[in-house]
Amino acid sequence: MEFNYEVETKLINALKANTPEQFYAISKGETSEQIWNTTAAGLTAIQFKYPEKQNEINKFLEKYYELLVTEKTTFEYEIDNSVQEDFLQELDNILKDV
Repeated sequence: MEFNYEVETKLINALKANTPEQFYAISKGETSEQIWNTTAAGLTAIQFKYPEKQNEINKFLEKYYELLVTEKTTFEYEIDNSVQEDFLQELDNILKDV
């Protein structure tokens, strides 16, 4: 599965959306910055329901902001595989209890 689609799917499922279009800001990003923005939108919504996850979410967003946005915004298919794997694993850890 493509990285950007996998991120979108995980967030839509965690938000328990009835349809993928239910959340306007949750969509398949084409660049690393768009993927980060989509993830930030989804995790912010999750944080409202699970405030105990605030520190974990903030650390995750800060870490990946540095990797995906400030260093070099790239197309989804150019994101290093190890960054993709780590991102998805850490996202899974945040979403496992929601």
